[in-house]
Amino acid sequence: MSRLVSALLILLFGLSTYSQSTTEFEKDLDRLLEIMKKLPSFRDQVRGEKIIRFNQLVDSIRAEARFAKTDFEHFSLLSMLFHQVKDNHLGFYQVLNEYPDQSKFTDPVFIEKYKSGIAFKQFPSVSINIDSLEATLNRKPADSIEGIYRYGNLLTIGLYRTKNPSYLEGIVIASSLPHWEKGQLAARLFEYQPACFRAIYAEPVYKYFVLYANEKFKNHSLINSRFYSSAFGEIYKKKTAQKDFSLVDASEAAFQFRKLNKSTQYIRLRHFSAQPERMAESQRFYDEIKDSLNTRNLVVDLRNNTGGAYKVSNKFVKLIRGFAKNGNVYVLINNRTISQGEIVSLQLKEIQNVKLLGQTTNGMLAYGSNYGKTETLPSQKIKVYITDMRTKKIHLLYEDKGIDPDITLHNNSDWLQQVMALIEEGSEKK
Repeated sequence: MSRLVSALLILLFGLSTYSQSTTEFEKDLDRLLEIMKKLPSFRDQVRGEKIIRFNQLVDSIRAEARFAKTDFEHFSLLSMLFHQVKDNHLGFYQVLNEYPDQSKFTDPVFIEKYKSGIAFKQFPSVSINIDSLEATLNRKPADSIEGIYRYGNLLTIGLYRTKNPSYLEGIVIASSLPHWEKGQLAARLFEYQPACFRAIYAEPVYKYFVLYANEKFKNHSLINSRFYSSAFGEIYKKKTAQKDFSLVDASEAAFQFRKLNKSTQYIRLRHFSAQPERMAESQRFYDEIKDSLNTRNLVVDLRNNTGGAYKVSNKFVKLIRGFAKNGNVYVLINNRTISQGEIVSLQLKEIQNVKLLGQTTNGMLAYGSNYGKTETLPSQKIKVYITDMRTKKIHLLYEDKGIDPDITLHNNSDWLQQVMALIEEGSEKK
């Protein structure tokens, strides 16, 4: 464990620094340990030999903290504790004293003042030849994790392996956002198995760091690098011109019912939220369709399903199970099918005459939070989103990994058209 921490510190010391007291860090570490040890996920997973290894890691972090002097270094060290549990509903992110005002990004006076401030000057960065890095990374094959990535038209980063090949850093090489500068750190990834990462990202608009414990490299993209607070639906990807047909446009209605042809109906289920207004929306939809499913085939679209609660999803599962007694069900899933959406996918997968189609789900279905509780650590610089729910053992098996489809669909053509072709092909064989 200590070698892992030391390897991280080698990276950290290459970054610009500013001071956070060791005492402040100790208080954050102690409180974070108290929080973690009460988590259902920690109590389930950190047992026996794992407790010994966890305590060794804590000792290493505590010992090495005296060499780490910046808020980012301390955040990175503390984030390593989250590597020890599989619980992707957990949240861990920085809290800034002041956030950049996006409405003033076109004001040169504001930008000049921001760049002369402490937050900008002390933001982690590296001193390397950016042009040389860009030229090297442009020669990397598309299937390599290393390369040039774009977050829409806002940021372009160069992602490269460091001296420790398990770690990669993403450095800004171009930006249309005026509060970023070449050489600043936008991402750090720790590869714990091939193409799977524990990632720390700088949120593009507000520039606070956040832990993404379940990042993957697929389709030439970092598929989970979506930043909700920026209200921008992009991810870091190498190929920006190609449309990704696995996704559903954000403008699409959350619940939909229609006939695709005389033998196939379609329903879309965007969420199973138990928030009163959203639960009422899903209930109205259920009441509208419960007596209307009467074709041979049913397509159930769970793409981009954000999850929710069992008490909301269960009636839909029962409805689909009833349909499947006499008909065929085709369930669309993608990487943005998460939480209760994944649990429903797993339930449906076990039903006869039901097939999952699309791509592997996110891998965030274990544990969860009843109350959405957060706690700010003593330094007032870091927040933890706390999980409090138990989980089933079968759900933990799919945490990080996700649920694989029975049939994989490709991303470069319309998914409904692909499904209809498969249905037609199946009908012809009968």
